[in-house]
Amino acid sequence: MYRCLDKLDDKEKDKIQEVSVSYTRKMLARILAAKRIALSVGKGWGTAKAIATLKIHLPLSNEAMTKTMLVTKRQQAIALLFNENFWKNT
Repeated sequence: MYRCLDKLDDKEKDKIQEVSVSYTRKMLARILAAKRIALSVGKGWGTAKAIATLKIHLPLSNEAMTKTMLVTKRQQAIALLFNENFWKNT
């Protein structure tokens, strides 16, 4: 898909991004409602954008660790959105 995006002009790319963001916001609204998370889509969206995920490579064991930093209560309220297993079952 990304190879196809390279062939589009900026106006077409902007439209695709707009549709993608719109779809993601609708999906977030459905998930927040289904899981009874008391956040608006705007607050959930802003909170999700502020969450940092760190990926650290351990040279001795040659393993990679991933840690999502959920600091505030709002971030903890949407923590399930950052769980890999959640998206496999959605």
